Amino acid sequence: DKWDGSRIDLSISSNAARENQITFYSSITDINNFGTVNFNGEVQLWKNTFSSYSSIRRCKFNFFDAKNNNFGKELILENCDFLDSCNFENAQNENVTSLKIEKCNFNKYVYFDNANIYSLLIESSFFKEIISFQDATFNKIKFNRTHFEKIAFFSNINIISKTDLDLNTVRTIKAQLLKTENKIVKAQKNSIFNA
Repeated sequence: DKWDGSRIDLSISSNAARENQITFYSSITDINNFGTVNFNGEVQLWKNTFSSYSSIRRCKFNFFDAKNNNFGKELILENCDFLDSCNFENAQNENVTSLKIEKCNFNKYVYFDNANIYSLLIESSFFKEIISFQDATFNKIKFNRTHFEKIAFFSNINIISKTDLDLNTVRTIKAQLLKTENKIVKAQKNSIFNA
């Protein structure tokens, strides 16, 4: 299914399963409720404007591509499983967008590179592969009970309201920066000794 350049109000729920690819491109979209849906194909949300509050709850996704979107006032992802890569690159709306990720599992790579989002809250979520926040800007960011199994990249991240950072978030970011630095130093030492 593909929707192009139109206004869409969408609700999908009740244990539905979608086999084919779903693409929303350059649309004004309200995802009022994705609930309890298994998306077996790719879900692609490209260059859309979400006009208000949207929620995606208890869904299972394979490949989820949501780059270059304006997520409106609030997008909530809750109790979702992302089985393949997940992409939020270049998400825009630094003045109002609140992106809340709660109790989600990400099995593959996740990208927030070059995102410009007002508020990002990631709570009780698990990232099994690499996650990247490179060159992203957030007014507020918070990690609570969030686990990065491999590594999170924070190169050139810009956090505008540093006074709103809580201690747990600072510790999480610092630990990931140290982990990244240690891998770089180890690679440099290995290249010197193996030359």
